[in-house]
Amino acid sequence: MLSGERHLMELPDGVEKVPWDRNEFGVSLYEILSVTVPVLEEVVRMPGHYTVKVDPLSSKEILHDNGFYYCDTLVEPYCSRERFVFYHDDAADVTSHYSLDMLAAMCEGAFTYGRFHRDFNLDRRSSDLRYINWLRELDRAGHVLALIYGGEAAGFLAFSSNRLVLHAVDKSIAARVWQSIYGARRAKRCLRAAMMNLSVLCRQRTSRLLISTYHWGFG
Repeated sequence: MLSGERHLMELPDGVEKVPWDRNEFGVSLYEILSVTVPVLEEVVRMPGHYTVKVDPLSSKEILHDNGFYYCDTLVEPYCSRERFVFYHDDAADVTSHYSLDMLAAMCEGAFTYGRFHRDFNLDRRSSDLRYINWLRELDRAGHVLALIYGGEAAGFLAFSSNRLVLHAVDKSIAARVWQSIYGARRAKRCLRAAMMNLSVLCRQRTSRLLISTYHWGFG
């Protein structure tokens, strides 16, 4: 696990601090925006946890040479409203009235395919807490809806503009709930490549690869 840290006086160009995750993991987190040899050589000499997001089809040699390890690939299913096949279910609904604590409890164990849970340098409980706190921030901004099925809370979705940024839902009713709540002109939802058959999705042109995520860190 990561522990300890020296305060950095100045970050190299192409590196950005990610302040909102520090409370959960107890170490400063950074994102590398410019993947160059000078930047990576400087980063590996500085304590902290680093994320770099790259084209899934690009060469990863420079990352492997500098000790970065693979964590995740994001896939974005997409569909225009005209092509969407609507399925009505009277039992499914959404509401802005909910118990935030109940929704937060759904975060525990819901994101085990995410990059933080899959990173062996980070504590899994802290990773759950990261999503719980993110949900609470989205709630304060008024960007959360509870999913209701059969009169009971069955999950939640959190959004920004027309993009679903965080969600959890009971797996047994997931397909019916998502179909019932569709309303955007073009819905976007980031899913984990590990949870689907990419070749089928890409062949049907219902999804596209977005980014592969690599991490590096020590304390």
